[in-house]
Amino acid sequence: MIQKLTIDDFHPKGLKVKKKCPAGFEVAYIFEKEMCNALWAAYANGRPLLLRGDPGTGKSELAFAIAAHLDWPLVKKVIQGNTELDDLHFRFDAVQRLADAQLYCHTTENSSGGEPQRLAIENYISPGPIWWAFNWAEAEKTLKNVASVLKPPSSPKNWKPGDGCVLLIDEIDKADPDLPNGLLETFGDRCFEVPLLGREIHVSQPVLTIITTNEERDLPLPFLRRCLELELKLETNEEKRDGWLIERGKLHYGEDIDETVYAKAASLVWQQRDRAQELNRYQPGLAEYLDLLNALSQAPKKKQGEILKKISPFVLKKG
Repeated sequence: MIQKLTIDDFHPKGLKVKKKCPAGFEVAYIFEKEMCNALWAAYANGRPLLLRGDPGTGKSELAFAIAAHLDWPLVKKVIQGNTELDDLHFRFDAVQRLADAQLYCHTTENSSGGEPQRLAIENYISPGPIWWAFNWAEAEKTLKNVASVLKPPSSPKNWKPGDGCVLLIDEIDKADPDLPNGLLETFGDRCFEVPLLGREIHVSQPVLTIITTNEERDLPLPFLRRCLELELKLETNEEKRDGWLIERGKLHYGEDIDETVYAKAASLVWQQRDRAQELNRYQPGLAEYLDLLNALSQAPKKKQGEILKKISPFVLKKG
């Protein structure tokens, strides 16, 4: 029997996470208590958590951070305008199957008649992100049949199928309204059908579903009613906002950045953000601050202040 996690399990020590994720890159994130509470509520209810907020406020990173904290794998799908519901469930490689069939027709193997086993439908169906999140063991079993070099998503060292998984559906506002409406049935029934295989895939492990939106398009009301919602915001208090950025920057880069440069970079971000707001343009935020620090961390400390002045216009001015 799978042990249910408590609300305390969703609160990292010191509300900070800094560790390498299974994909190989380091996750560094500072949580707020309301984030942890919202994440646990979504997990406990089996409902998606819809993250709102300006671009660059750390919505996608929150999904990676909670997955790292829980030692769960994360499966992800970035939504595009042409993404369909089936793309989240599974992928049927009809092109490869056709190519293999044509190759077969030019061999002597077809003299006995009938379709060879290697052209069977199940050899060309690969699991999508929802399949992995709902039923990892079944997805892994299915993938072994696929006539390609696909690999399972990365997972923590001591993790096993059934322990739990984080599903990230990124930028759902880019999708046609049919997609979020279609997800209602998948998340409501906690299963979906794979028609080509004639079977249903049911949830067999804890799933924490996180969906992000940048508000480019309104989402259908029935979909919103099925979600829990959390809005991520930057600290805007003038007395606290520099420190808010610096604290997050130091978690990522520590002593690789000169102490004064942390403060100068934060000040530049807020100056450009205030200016962009007046001009109704894109406002830089945490993501751009970290981009600045990432570049500076690759330079000697004594030159970081000078380099900051040279590169900040290209990082912070957009739109």
